[in-house]
Amino acid sequence: MFSSTRPIDVLRSVVCLSLLGVAVLVLIGPVLAIAGVLLPFVLIGGLAWGAYRFSRRLVRRLRGGRARVEAKEVVLSPRPAPVIFHPAREERPAPRRPSRFRSMVRTAMHVGVEVGCGAALGAALSVLVNWQVGTGIEHPALGAAIGAIVGFVVGGTRLRIEADRSQDDETDSAEAA
Repeated sequence: MFSSTRPIDVLRSVVCLSLLGVAVLVLIGPVLAIAGVLLPFVLIGGLAWGAYRFSRRLVRRLRGGRARVEAKEVVLSPRPAPVIFHPAREERPAPRRPSRFRSMVRTAMHVGVEVGCGAALGAALSVLVNWQVGTGIEHPALGAAIGAIVGFVVGGTRLRIEADRSQDDETDSAEAA
């Protein structure tokens, strides 16, 4: 900072560096607190946004992408003709009727996700309650089992409601015909 060796210059350097150190120590607390509060939300939001963008690109790639634009060549003449762009749309194949196996796999996946989430939530709540009571971490397996049973009931009930709705739609369409 200073290259002089006079005592007043050395004292000035020590005072300036001390004030800088105090300012850093005083101001670093609020900065770290704000960064500590915002950083987890930024990370979680970034992960969710990345997963969303990845899934959109994956679906677009599987479906064949967007409509493509084809340009027609125009021969130049004394009076330029307007160039018209027509989007080229590819015909999509007719959707197949879902097979019984695919339907059973989808049902199993829905119920499996509900059971897994219920088990994780039940185990976490069991550990949290035991930790707050002060008895230690006991019985997470019991909490997981209860959560899995509740998840199975919720997952199975939702699928039954959807099946009842589709049966009602079929009977309404049969009565209308």
